[in-house]
Amino acid sequence: MDKLPKEIVRLGTLSNVDNLEGNMKIHKTLYAVNEKLKEEQIKTRMVFVRNFHGPTDEGLSKDMLKYEKMDLVELEELYLYSQKSTRYKITQKGKRWVNGISIFFEKLKDKGLISKNPINIINVESESLKDLSGSQIADSECVQEFKQKNALGVKR
Repeated sequence: MDKLPKEIVRLGTLSNVDNLEGNMKIHKTLYAVNEKLKEEQIKTRMVFVRNFHGPTDEGLSKDMLKYEKMDLVELEELYLYSQKSTRYKITQKGKRWVNGISIFFEKLKDKGLISKNPINIINVESESLKDLSGSQIADSECVQEFKQKNALGVKR
């Protein structure tokens, strides 16, 4: 596999934490998970663009609507502090999908075709972030580094 599909990163992250509340939190969590995968020498198809709050997963909203139509996620509109936000929650079908992908990666690992199961890396990183707010993740070193290196609107 050349690069890990973004669906695996996104749904794998949600599968481990059940749901993420708030747009900032999901974007920053996905960025941190993506950076951890890079550290482990696993390339992904994720594309992040710099906005005022740091890295934003390009195309996330549109793709989440597709995942919702496939019954992989549930999207719930929220109004927090008079601002519209979204709660992203994985469904049982979505969890089964991620579990199937994880089993596939374990078989590839057992045969020596890959050295690490990316789902395990996603699980560990997303677990470490699940109790943090979006702002706390935005203040993390990897997000701040992205903001310093990239001008507004720059894709990476």
